[in-house]
Amino acid sequence: MERARKSNVDRLSALPDGVISNILSFLPTDLSVKTSILAKTWRFLWAHVPVLDFRCNYGSLQKIRFPGIVSTVMLRHKVEILNTFRLTIGVTMVPRRNVKNLDLNLEVKLPRCVLSCNTLVDLRMAGHVTLPDSGPISLSSLKKLHFCDVTHEVDLPRLLSGCPVLEELIIDQSRCFNLGGGIISSPTLKRLTIYFPNSRVKINAPALRYLKVYFYMYQQISVSLMKSLIEAHICLGNFAESDHRCVLKFLDSLCNVKCLKLPFHYEKTFSLPVTSSIVKFGSLTRLELSTDWCFLTKFLQSADHLQVLIITECRWHSKYWMDPVEERCACLFHSLRSVTIYEFQCTEQDFNMVRFVLRNAQVLERMEICCPREGVVLKKEFDAIHRISLFRRGSKECELAFS
Repeated sequence: MERARKSNVDRLSALPDGVISNILSFLPTDLSVKTSILAKTWRFLWAHVPVLDFRCNYGSLQKIRFPGIVSTVMLRHKVEILNTFRLTIGVTMVPRRNVKNLDLNLEVKLPRCVLSCNTLVDLRMAGHVTLPDSGPISLSSLKKLHFCDVTHEVDLPRLLSGCPVLEELIIDQSRCFNLGGGIISSPTLKRLTIYFPNSRVKINAPALRYLKVYFYMYQQISVSLMKSLIEAHICLGNFAESDHRCVLKFLDSLCNVKCLKLPFHYEKTFSLPVTSSIVKFGSLTRLELSTDWCFLTKFLQSADHLQVLIITECRWHSKYWMDPVEERCACLFHSLRSVTIYEFQCTEQDFNMVRFVLRNAQVLERMEICCPREGVVLKKEFDAIHRISLFRRGSKECELAFS
């Protein structure tokens, strides 16, 4: 360090221009431009950074000047293909420089040139963004579309119709966001995430592989059969008794899923007499749920190829564990290999469930039981470990673990 100071070596400037440009790409553009005063060799390095990040948090006067600043920077910028263009204030000038990623946080109607940008791959919109009332939409290269806290109606069906290769759609925390009829239709969509929409949703995405749905309150959701679905994370919140059959129909559309996560309580729905004939998860290999034990029995009977079972929380109301008919739980005989139970409360019903699985799971390799430290005294926990370790096991290879 002392040698570097004495010899006044500028190690940063000695780096290749490409490396310096990459470092500058992590800075807001105004700071990147300011580095031009460091040395003569730095004067125009900012102009070759493939990322333009304009985030204005200034007062009203600076906001008035901001569009002119953006225009000046764009005129002097030398990169032919712009990887990312990020704006957080309304401007009339829109990038026409082969932009790949566009991140907008604006109060603006999108110009038509944005909606016909053939190089755009990733488009993120937040705030009060609106589309032109008419005119074509052609985003021929767009693969990812993300709405976050959008506060105005967007004609989503019209927008999706202009995205022929779209693979991922995220609608995040947009409670004032109107889905334009609630129709999400795309033959190429592979990943769909919806957080708390404000309208009913109809999904038609035959190529969908990943689905994540969060609703505060239950909204009727209609989904066409998704044969390509691999993973689903479903949280439908609360719903009225009149919605039960709609929920069943929705879950039935997930019958081909391989990994399923259900973090809330649906035991009332699955207690309907039509359940056994409608919901069958023939491809399901991994299940993660938080529910009453009685709901678990339904899955043991409907997921014949289940291999991994994770129970994140066990809750009790008025229902008790009842051993299901063993012959109907095909997964216990030939596929279930791993069971993890979190928040084990050491109730008699918990022990009954564990006893049933250990006794009947003939290929089980590991069962891990996790007790909440704050809710179970140490002696009670040791007693639970001792009691469970004495349960008969259907699999000689089964390993018990406690934490």
